[in-house]
This record gives sequence, C-alpha cells and structure tokens, in this order.
Amino acid sequence: MRLRALRPQLKRDPLDGATIGPLFAETLVRRYAAKLLFQWNPEPNEPPRRIRLCEERIVTFGARSPRAALARAKAIGRRAQLRLDMEKGPSYLQFVGILQLMQLGLEAEEHEVWWELSYKLLPRERRSRILPRERDLRVFTDFDTGPAPSPPTAKHTRQRRRRRLTSA
Repeated sequence: MRLRALRPQLKRDPLDGATIGPLFAETLVRRYAAKLLFQWNPEPNEPPRRIRLCEERIVTFGARSPRAALARAKAIGRRAQLRLDMEKGPSYLQFVGILQLMQLGLEAEEHEVWWELSYKLLPRERRSRILPRERDLRVFTDFDTGPAPSPPTAKHTRQRRRRRLTSA
C-alpha cells in the first residue's frame, strides 16, 4: 500500500496545525528544515572584531520527532564547522546555533525547503520597491562578489540612529 493513500484529506487550512493521525506518528520520517547561524571568527585575513561576518544556512533532513530533528540540526551545524589556515593565522567558521526549526508538513510541496509568513503593505503594488532587480539576484552576482561588505562602524551607527529619530 502506498503511503500517499494513507494521508487524510485536509478540509481546513493546512497551516492550522493539521498533521497525520497518531496511528502513523511513530512510523513516518517527517521532513524538517532548520535555519542555522554560523560566524567567521576572525574573518579570513582580518583581525578579530565584535561585529562578525555571519552566515544563515537552511538545511533540510528527515527525522522521526521534533526532539530528533533538533538533535539532527545541531549535529549538522557542528559537522559544518571548519578551520582555514590563512596568512594572518587560522580563521574559523563556527556554529552559533539554530535560528529556527520547522516541520515541513503536508502544506509544503516536495521542492519547498522553507516558508515564512509576514504582513507587508500592498506588496503586489509595491513589488518594484520590495523585490530586488533580477540582475541583482545572488545567482547572477555570486561570481563577481569580491570581498565581503565591511561591517558598519560606530560612527555610521550613530548617524543612522540620529536620522531615524529626526525623520517624520
């Protein structure tokens, strides 16, 4: 018997927590996605800084329960750590932790790896202001990225705050 035939038909919003019944809860490997946070400490060929270059990485995997998924996400993060020996000494990509962990349930299609819900003011009408230009998408710019952007300095941070306070 195919697993697909065992799935109940959802007659409500798929985001309201509907899941497969308890009969199959222990036997199914569920899909999970985790958003992991890493930091470079120090950045390659740079002195140590308080503001660090970070990477957010989304990974997908199977697990039998939320606790097992949490343990697996931590293990994936720890295995992804690395050390690079650079001219100015070693640089480390360090696993900081898990930013978010979610089960990709029945509402997630096979090719989906992440979803987030948010409120935006007239997104379709304002799409030219919200969405990047196609030529600015990372798939087109990664080959010519150059060095990572410099972190903001204290001077720039103060100016931004001041502007925010005086704007109407």
